[in-house]
Amino acid sequence: MTKILQGENRLLPRQLTLADKTTPLPVASLDRVAVSLIQKGKIFATYVLGTDSQLRASGTAELVLEITTAASASLAKGPVQEAWLLERSNPAFVAEPGKQVDRIVLDDIEIA
Repeated sequence: MTKILQGENRLLPRQLTLADKTTPLPVASLDRVAVSLIQKGKIFATYVLGTDSQLRASGTAELVLEITTAASASLAKGPVQEAWLLERSNPAFVAEPGKQVDRIVLDDIEIA
């Protein structure tokens, strides 16, 4: 669990891997990446790669989420979930034609 003090700025690196948890998933293979910070069942903020400076690529298969001073000061003390959406082209998927969308929820942040 990553503890962040209210009012603290923190960079959180996130390694991307395929389902086998060892093969790197290149950031360049993703069409869209978004992460929502959720606290007490409510979305506090959503950041999109390429649009918001709080989410950026760092290397081939790594993203960095920045919890800014303003964000951590506004969040209540307690756990914060990261809900990631990773979208990439995959012609085998038919629910959203040609797109594979993965949703990953992490329970790694604690505001102290």
